[in-house]
Amino acid sequence: MTPQDDMLPFAREAHVTCPDCKGKKKTVMYGCPGFRRMEGACLTCDGAGDLPEGRAKQLHDARQVREMRAGKIGIFQLAKRTGLLVSTVSEFERGRLGIVRHDEVRAKIMAVLESLP
Repeated sequence: MTPQDDMLPFAREAHVTCPDCKGKKKTVMYGCPGFRRMEGACLTCDGAGDLPEGRAKQLHDARQVREMRAGKIGIFQLAKRTGLLVSTVSEFERGRLGIVRHDEVRAKIMAVLESLP
């Protein structure tokens, strides 16, 4: 085992194509000056073109929860009801929380979503 193996325990995990850039490593974004359309490194896969399988499942799960929330409750209201920061809910919905934190936040969000009419 090399030192790199210790630093990246998920390196041996199977990888899947990034759902946002479709493996192209770049996406279209808008930036300054003047909010011009430009191409940049994909923010989901950090320009790698693929994701570890566990991260891809986490991202898919987060997007499903976001779709369940849409039209029922706003992100600010959801954050208030769960006791989470708005930024934490946003990071969850973009699949950017660590796996342990992801499960904890998902449980809180699902409890609120299931209580809605």
